[in-house]
Amino acid sequence: MTTDARSVLTAFAQAARTAHPALTTLDQLSGDGDFGDNLREGLDLVAGALGIALLFWCRARVAGDAPGEPADHLPDTDARRR
Repeated sequence: MTTDARSVLTAFAQAARTAHPALTTLDQLSGDGDFGDNLREGLDLVAGALGIALLFWCRARVAGDAPGEPADHLPDTDARRR
């Protein structure tokens, strides 16, 4: 993931977190009111997976083997599928 993409994702996640109460209220009018919660949970999972990817990329870089992007160095686990 490029720095620009990370910045966009980070800004979107912050905006979604800020808008959580409003998103929940709007969804309560037309649905079950869980949209804000689901969006926040999904973004938290993405942020966690990116953090794991960055950790493994840094470890590979220290070992002298870190071409590509951090996500290329995720271990084959559930975190990669999220």
